[in-house]
Amino acid sequence: MNKEEFVKTLTGVGKLYDKELDQETLTMWLSFFKENTIDEFKNAVNQHIRTSSKFPTIADIKSKIYDLTNDKENNTELWEKFLIAIRNGIYGAEDEFEKLPKTVQKFVGSPEQLQDIARLDSETIHSVVKGQFLKQVEYIKQSIKEQELMSPQTKKILEQKGILKIKEEN
Repeated sequence: MNKEEFVKTLTGVGKLYDKELDQETLTMWLSFFKENTIDEFKNAVNQHIRTSSKFPTIADIKSKIYDLTNDKENNTELWEKFLIAIRNGIYGAEDEFEKLPKTVQKFVGSPEQLQDIARLDSETIHSVVKGQFLKQVEYIKQSIKEQELMSPQTKKILEQKGILKIKEEN
């Protein structure tokens, strides 16, 4: 992250909201966004300015960056991908599971569970499984978002306590 450009952007936002930012505040903000690009930061700030009449918090901008940089598949699209995996899941459960978006993987749990679901009759899949999926998918999306927004230190502590299971992305 380019420090000068970051400070210029955040100071400009402060002027828009009649908020003066001291050096300590700017340094603190920079420490939270050092892993982001300046474009991600600017896009999130611009989105916030368009939708809020209040000066943003660090959490506001972090959340906007997450929303802008992650796939926004709707629940129907996720269900369709899950259905494809179910159709191919009896013999190719491991491959199909790996192709699924993280949200659907979290719902399914494992390739073995995908295989079990694939063995169900079509009526059960399209009623019971679909109903459960649509009820839980928003909660799962929120859970994934919250986990992604956690600080590395918090993730490490939760992982050490066995509360959070970190799975490396391929």
